[in-house]
Amino acid sequence: MGLRSHNSMAPRELAVLFLLLAAHASAGVTSPYRRSLLMLPDMPLDANVFRAPPGYNRRSSTVYHYAVGHGYTVRAFSFKTPPKPGPDVPIKFGIIGDLGHTFHSNDTLTHYEAGGGGDAVLFIGDLSYADNHPGHDNRRWDSWARFVERSVAYQPWIWSTGNHEIDYAPEISETAPFKPFTNRYLTPHRASNSTEPFWYSVKMASAHVIGLSSYSSYGKYTPQWTWLVTSQISINK
Repeated sequence: MGLRSHNSMAPRELAVLFLLLAAHASAGVTSPYRRSLLMLPDMPLDANVFRAPPGYNRRSSTVYHYAVGHGYTVRAFSFKTPPKPGPDVPIKFGIIGDLGHTFHSNDTLTHYEAGGGGDAVLFIGDLSYADNHPGHDNRRWDSWARFVERSVAYQPWIWSTGNHEIDYAPEISETAPFKPFTNRYLTPHRASNSTEPFWYSVKMASAHVIGLSSYSSYGKYTPQWTWLVTSQISINK
């Protein structure tokens, strides 16, 4: 299932390249969904989709149950683990990017859910678009997390960065690139011997997913290039 939601009509460089290498697996089916091209504003901060969901447990044969909070604020969730890696193990991915805060954002996430979702989401960059707001409004990171929690809390979302995650703003003394992203969204980069959280790989069912960052140096002999060349040697094509 392929899903995308764009907050800008201007052309921009694709933030991340995801490569799915699925040996001996079928090509699968891609959703024809496309959002409307009509430009819409950001939803207000008090929109109901930004409220904290109540939380619930899903029944499944293989799940981890966990809780967040303290005392009367505890909320329970369940997280289904992905299928065990194997050459013929089926898996269904949702592909989402450029989500942001607009009414189209809610349309896209609702469409993904209405179609039954997938086993995991490959998120190809540009999460909250907080940098579009004065002072890189960090409340937009909080509201976006509450918005996507209805899916993120229950299944893997494989994160990558786009230009809206750079958040380089020396005018407000923020000079560390990707600071909000790296403090809020962890990636399993060390498991694939990556030196940075912006490029890494994961094995899920019959897919070997490789996430690359075009907003980090990627020329020959850079850390990202070196990691990619090294990791490719270990992949059985």
